[in-house]
Amino acid sequence: MPDASCDAALLFFAWHHVADREGAAQELRRVVKPGGRLFVQANFSDRMPDFWWFRVVPEWRKADIAQFRSEEEVKRDFAGAG
Repeated sequence: MPDASCDAALLFFAWHHVADREGAAQELRRVVKPGGRLFVQANFSDRMPDFWWFRVVPEWRKADIAQFRSEEEVKRDFAGAG
């Protein structure tokens, strides 16, 4: 996509799948216009929802926590890209 070609970007439960987070954050910074918005919908390892199935099978909660980063880690991913 061309530089500054988007008013906004939406990442919907996708960030935990990205291997090159630094490169992806820089690419998002490049294509979103100055003053544009980045919307990130994600689970965070330190803010997991209290799903009923986690109470039934606690190992599932541990598995989910292991695949997500903390809120602070995700914020740092994007802060580095400006």
